[in-house]
Amino acid sequence: MTTTRETITIDCGAGSTMTVTAHPTTTPGLIVHDLGLFGDQYRLTHRQSTSMLGEFDSYLDAQDAAEALHGVADWTGGPEALQDEQVIWTAIDAIENAGGRFLCRKGGLGERVAAKRAAYLAARDGGAA
Repeated sequence: MTTTRETITIDCGAGSTMTVTAHPTTTPGLIVHDLGLFGDQYRLTHRQSTSMLGEFDSYLDAQDAAEALHGVADWTGGPEALQDEQVIWTAIDAIENAGGRFLCRKGGLGERVAAKRAAYLAARDGGAA
């Protein structure tokens, strides 16, 4: 893994951007950065699309989630990797298993997959979604 950091601009949606220092991960195409304001939360982000995938209280937890996503998709490409339901489902699992919270845009595929996953898990565990 390279340790070269870079400054990038993240698209936060609704015309808002944020400039952050990105830390590489063992999974090419995924980066970790802090939120810049307080430095006490970290985001796992798809570098090419600047889509933020997960939020963590720990830098190491974000790195663990990136490691768990190694080989799940071609993260070095454009946003196409984020248009596959199974990839999103696996990303949610990796993020939550590392102690993070999955992030998605309202009304997008990530939100739909998260809802479908929650209903599936509730049914599997004998409860209601």
